[in-house]
Amino acid sequence: MLRHLPSSAQRLRQPCAGGAALLDFRFFSNKNPPGCEEVPQGHKDSELTPHTCHAGLLRRKELYHLRHVQLQVDGKTLSVKDVFKGGLQIAFGVPDRGKVCSEQHAPGFAKAVQRFKELEVQLPVLCVSQGTPREAEQWASKLGLKPEEVRQVVDVGGRLTRYLGVELGIGEEGGPKSQRWAAILDNGVLLNLFVDKTPAAVDVSSAENLVQAVETMREAQKGL
Repeated sequence: MLRHLPSSAQRLRQPCAGGAALLDFRFFSNKNPPGCEEVPQGHKDSELTPHTCHAGLLRRKELYHLRHVQLQVDGKTLSVKDVFKGGLQIAFGVPDRGKVCSEQHAPGFAKAVQRFKELEVQLPVLCVSQGTPREAEQWASKLGLKPEEVRQVVDVGGRLTRYLGVELGIGEEGGPKSQRWAAILDNGVLLNLFVDKTPAAVDVSSAENLVQAVETMREAQKGL
């Protein structure tokens, strides 16, 4: 079982020589990028994949303090604190709004809305993507996604994507392309992060898997 390292996310964000950020690199060997000599504990000499590593290192992290991250929602620029607030929330990230996103990932969450509601998850479910707000809204409209059920959240510049550690190469807008992921949050605190091994798959980040995860959480709470 992966250990939770409370200080790792902060160390991942420390700048290196030349302005690069440690989080922009994948430290799974002894060879570090020039000027980035400090390797976060848990990464050094590790054979962990990015999929496995960030999921363990970034568990239970407070997102509400990310003042440098701006998100576009319903035509407004909001802070992370404004978007991820209240009770239990579900968010999922799509890499490109392509075929897999359109036919499996997003529709799966739309179909699961009622089940999330029964589990007392705060609606709407949040769909995080990159690009422009117009592109996100056009895509949602094409899929018939109702904003009161699945709301579009645009990660401007990919800063949230970097912080979560789910970046995958460079996207068309110059920011990092995202892996396929989903998350459970509680009032701005990241409780669990589910990341698929490849953007072509909808497995651990599927709506069905998130429903099961929340069910497990609720059952555990009953026993307290």
